[in-house]
Amino acid sequence: MQQIEEPMAEAVIRWLASEDGGRRTGPPTAAVYMSTATLAYGDESEVQPGWPASAEVFSVLIQRVEVLDDGRWRCLVGFLAPDLARPWLHDGAQILVLEGPRLVASGRLIAVFV
Repeated sequence: MQQIEEPMAEAVIRWLASEDGGRRTGPPTAAVYMSTATLAYGDESEVQPGWPASAEVFSVLIQRVEVLDDGRWRCLVGFLAPDLARPWLHDGAQILVLEGPRLVASGRLIAVFV
């Protein structure tokens, strides 16, 4: 996939370093990275045992738009099942990108398009 046809949001994310549990190979190099993610609202569910692996998880598409001076990515965000993710989307929501149960990146939605 070369681009997300209908992005649902824009986000700024930071990839975790491999020594912090992130991807061994560093940030992805594909035009569109596909994995899973959860969206956090900042409530008590985030302190439950097993979170974020026990949270609502969505198949996510991430397309880098720009690498910021501090290394974070400004990116477009899409979902393979947009109707399932739509109720969770709001400006400022935290996005946690997972590979299996492992957290590899985190950030915030800065704009929601739906």
